Amino acid sequence: MPRFISPFDECHLFYRDYKPAGFPAPFRPDEASLDNEGRKPVLVFLHGWPMSSIMFEKLTLPLCETYRFRCIAPDRRGFGNSDWMGSKPVDKPIDYDVFAADLAYLLEKLKIGPFIFIGASMGPGEAVHTYMNSGYVRENCRVCS
Repeated sequence: MPRFISPFDECHLFYRDYKPAGFPAPFRPDEASLDNEGRKPVLVFLHGWPMSSIMFEKLTLPLCETYRFRCIAPDRRGFGNSDWMGSKPVDKPIDYDVFAADLAYLLEKLKIGPFIFIGASMGPGEAVHTYMNSGYVRENCRVCS
């Protein structure tokens, strides 16, 4: 699975990116989940403390393979396969601002378009913080109705 480097301190951060296959046809096509442009939103899973992205594996694989949703699940810094600190010295402590900046950077880098956050424990707090601090996230985050 892929990694990215945080611009904050050059920390190596891990994420899972499950992309649906184009063939064979989905087992359970779900046209109701398409947006106005015929696309499904990407599902972004944010794990809780002290877990990692692997906590969502029983959801992400079936959602990707059966329902054809792209699922992204990053490991927050210090959890799972992500490092806590990078090699670049910084004067600022690692806090929710840094978590939000890392997440916003990943989503902007991947250019995923419309997406929905799915979070557990501290994940929803990180999602709200990211939403409040990133224009890209505010523009592309969708609310389930």
